[in-house]
Amino acid sequence: MKVIVTESQYQRVVSEGFYKSEELYPRDYIVGRLNRSPKYMREYIKNLPYIECTDNQGTQSTCTKIPEVVYQFLFGNF
Repeated sequence: MKVIVTESQYQRVVSEGFYKSEELYPRDYIVGRLNRSPKYMREYIKNLPYIECTDNQGTQSTCTKIPEVVYQFLFGNF
């Protein structure tokens, strides 16, 4: 079975809603959300790296990279 996909549909699938392993997330937000999760998800908190990052206004903050299972729990269908 073949599926015909338009270019705009393809761009939407490629650019939206998929896990990006190199994307940085605010660490305090991720830890706060995971603190209210089940125990098996809270165990990921201790493995999150501390990465210093700067936002568009030049404010320093701490960011982190998250594994795919955490991404799915927080933002997807888990």
